[in-house]
Amino acid sequence: MVGKTFFLVGVFLAVVLAGGVSNGALIAYYNFGMSSPTTANQGTAGSAADGILMNGATIVDIDTLARGVEWALQLNNTTGSSLADCQYMNITNGDDTWYDTAIGSPAGARTYAALVRMDTSTTQDWSMFMSKGYETALAFGCGTPQGNGMDQVAFSHHVGIASWSPLNGTVSVMHDSCWTHVIATVDGADYKTASLYINGVLQDSRQTWGPLNQNDLDLLIGAEPNRTGYQFGWNGMIDEVRIYDEHFDAQDAMDLFVNTYRQCDDCCWDLHIEVDAGGPYQVNPGGTVILDGSGSSEGGSGYGLYLDWYIGGEYVGTDIYTETLSISYDTLVCDIGLSPGMYEVLVTGCEWVFGCGACCDNDVTTIEIGPAYPDINDDNKINLVDFAILAEQWLEAPGVPSADISPYCSGDGIVDVNDLGMLTEDWLWEEP
Repeated sequence: MVGKTFFLVGVFLAVVLAGGVSNGALIAYYNFGMSSPTTANQGTAGSAADGILMNGATIVDIDTLARGVEWALQLNNTTGSSLADCQYMNITNGDDTWYDTAIGSPAGARTYAALVRMDTSTTQDWSMFMSKGYETALAFGCGTPQGNGMDQVAFSHHVGIASWSPLNGTVSVMHDSCWTHVIATVDGADYKTASLYINGVLQDSRQTWGPLNQNDLDLLIGAEPNRTGYQFGWNGMIDEVRIYDEHFDAQDAMDLFVNTYRQCDDCCWDLHIEVDAGGPYQVNPGGTVILDGSGSSEGGSGYGLYLDWYIGGEYVGTDIYTETLSISYDTLVCDIGLSPGMYEVLVTGCEWVFGCGACCDNDVTTIEIGPAYPDINDDNKINLVDFAILAEQWLEAPGVPSADISPYCSGDGIVDVNDLGMLTEDWLWEEP
């Protein structure tokens, strides 16, 4: 990796070690302790949202990489078909005033996020990691009573996102060796849009067709209130639970994903990246060059692909995922300071893998920057008309004359022999 890629790695590690993203719109946050276990809310709701462990739920030390002690919520729910049989954490405890007020329920924007890890002993096809009532308000978990299995994350919010047609996405590996990061987010528009992200990647998004109904049930982590007849409690671990009073876009989701640190196990990721820069490319004065990153591909179940472009060793920009980057002639020549000519183009693609750093690949092509084109009157020709304009402005008092074409990017305030030299040098040059 070179240049900006080193910088990105440094920023990534610095943010990770600092403990995550900004809490500006965070109304409730549970990380269950970094140096000692705690159930207390760490958002802005205060003690009103302190979590209460129910029915034997525990907080366990999950550190396996000697980073220091770190903890997560452990729930063992393999049997039972009522809330009284479930282990979970209650974060409203009979008074959800703080939640309704902060969310602006049912109208306001909201985002729910968590790290989840399912135990291999799980057999039920309905497991909740956050709920306020599947059929009457919020439900966020794996599977549903409608028949989805344990490998499908589902989010519904009655009645705007119907329980029989939730947002959903498939997790290729959902068991006790791997952590999965999940985000469900809803904007605050009149016709709201809801989206689901798994490991930072958009899975499903749609516009709601009604209000997001609310109820007076408790908001639970790891189970669903007011439910009997199904095995529905989460069986495994839950960590880094966050509730925001704002909507997340795709970049917000990726930022939170890569900054929510968890150890990586070999089974989680199939690292693979291919970078194809395309080209060769050519850009002439007044034009742009499209650096094509659409041939890039990313693999693994959690990633964020960055394409860093360099021309002649100068950094020119970054694409995220498989987009294309447009660079103007003026940017290359005037802002970066490259002279017209042939340059090597290097694209360094880095796949940010959740908790594991980056896997990188490179591709090299060429770009030709055309010579400066002194078309003074912008008619796409260099002829006697341009010469007449230059002659008329010859050696006038310093200012910003149109024929001040040398040097190309800024001129020197006066029309003189330098401008005449550029004009005559390119008189017969035609733009391809």
